[in-house]
Formats: sequence, C-alpha cells, structure tokens
Amino acid sequence: MVSKKSRSEVRVNKHRKLRNRLSGTAECPRLAVFRSNNHMYAQIIDDTVGNTLVSASTLQKDVKANLEKTNNVDAKQIFRKSNCREGT
Repeated sequence: MVSKKSRSEVRVNKHRKLRNRLSGTAECPRLAVFRSNNHMYAQIIDDTVGNTLVSASTLQKDVKANLEKTNNVDAKQIFRKSNCREGT
C-alpha cells in the first residue's frame, strides 16, 4: 500500500524547493506572504543581508479597523494597499 505524505511535510518540501530558486536583493526584494485561517501576514525581505525591510499583517490596528473579517478577499485588497504604502 502506498503511504501518503502529510500536508505539512509536503508544504515544507515545496517551500524548500522554491527558496532554492528565489532570492531577494536590495533592488528587487522578495515578498513572503503567509495566510492562516484567521489572518494574513506579509514581509518584504532582502536576502543579501538577511533583513526584513517591511512587514504587515491583518493584526495591525490600522488595517484591522477597516475590516469586518481578516481572512477574505476584501481583507487582501486593504492589506495590499497598506503594505504598498509601507513599502514606498
């Protein structure tokens, strides 16, 4: 019988393969987004020095005040605007 890998194991393997191919620089930083069942988190990362340049999440008061729910498409739109403002 063929055994099936757990979802977390598959996710970790995908992440490792992707990170081998991608790297953020000062000119073109990497955007890392994590979406849980309840919230969204994003970071803009410069991998050459290992710094997080900007981070944002739906837990922040200014973003959360504009939202009814923090895990839907409307939240993504407001979250993107907030993240872009911080990144410039």
